[in-house]
Amino acid sequence: MTFDQPTGRMHTAMDANLSSEIFNEKLSGRLGISGKLRFDVLTSSIVLDTPKVESINLDAASEKDNDLLSVLAKKTVAIC
Repeated sequence: MTFDQPTGRMHTAMDANLSSEIFNEKLSGRLGISGKLRFDVLTSSIVLDTPKVESINLDAASEKDNDLLSVLAKKTVAIC
């Protein structure tokens, strides 16, 4: 986990196991996300605000497919 001081965003990468109607099998790889940390008074917890998908790298996917998945994920999170 790293903190980007100029943008105020926390960046992290984690192992991911994905399943979807699109794929016939479960896929694993790495997921990179970032966001700003914010204290939520109602739940007394720290939450990730304005989340952003930075990267998706699935082990079984080609570089081109990983790039496409990253673009789709970034657009999806931006809409939500």
